[in-house]
Amino acid sequence: YEQAARLSLEAAEQNALAGETALACMNKRNYGFNLAQLGRYAEALAAHSESLALAERIGDTRLRITNQFDVSYIHWCMGNAGKGREIGERLLAELRESGEDPLALANCLAVLGLILAHAEEWERAAACFTEAHALWQTHSILGSWIEVEASEARARLALGQVDEASRLAVEVWTHLRKYGSARIDYPSRVYLAPFIPRR
Repeated sequence: YEQAARLSLEAAEQNALAGETALACMNKRNYGFNLAQLGRYAEALAAHSESLALAERIGDTRLRITNQFDVSYIHWCMGNAGKGREIGERLLAELRESGEDPLALANCLAVLGLILAHAEEWERAAACFTEAHALWQTHSILGSWIEVEASEARARLALGQVDEASRLAVEVWTHLRKYGSARIDYPSRVYLAPFIPRR
């Protein structure tokens, strides 16, 4: 992620010099995401703040929303779950109202699901994961689909739904055996799912 962060920052700077504001916004967001992966959360928030300002300048709703659900996740990672949840709930309402971007909705549901699971609100968390799973499956976004399926398996297990949790875990394990963790952002979450007890 160090190299990815460096390359994203360089690309954002070059985009800005060329007047390519939308690309600068996307690459600055990627830079922030890579910093978050490295645990450099304060720097990640600063990068997302810059990216968000660019999105608002050009009036790009999708870029604004993707930045904001990243910010929601970063706040959760920093231990500020209340702030993360507040942002996530607001974005979810906005996305449902507009109905224009199903993949952004899937991302928002996945992040909010993680925050709810952390708060042990398992029923809502499971519902978020199930909906995100269906949206990604419809659009064939396989890495995200598998990742959220693993999260849903853990939520179902917490609800005592062992058979459903086991079914989901088997699907995750089958994918991992065949493809490994390619294109999965957080492999550690996914590799935990196969250890769910099976009947």
